[in-house]
Amino acid sequence: MLKKKYKVAKKKVIEKIHTQGKSFMTPYFVLKSHATSEDTLSRFGITISSKVHKSAVKRNRIKRIIFGYLAKQHNNITPNLDIMIIVSRKAINQATQQVERKAILQSLEFALTKTHILNN
Repeated sequence: MLKKKYKVAKKKVIEKIHTQGKSFMTPYFVLKSHATSEDTLSRFGITISSKVHKSAVKRNRIKRIIFGYLAKQHNNITPNLDIMIIVSRKAINQATQQVERKAILQSLEFALTKTHILNN
């Protein structure tokens, strides 16, 4: 699990990412990133609307999967970024199967690599 200091929590920061951040879309996610002026490690936030799925259990499961992946890759992530991951309905539907979970994480890795956030 990702530590609290690596998570975006303040509403002002989240709104700034949404309005001023650069976007990248995949079938499962919309990735928004915004450079910070502070000399810090990158921070992440995940948004899953209740319109995507009514069950909080399923929404939290997706968050745990994504945060778990980000915790493993945190050393390879470019510093000084605030990143929001907005999860689509398709990701919720696919997360229950193990094979599809891999597809979701591959899609996330592709998005992070394509936007030069993840350095392999």
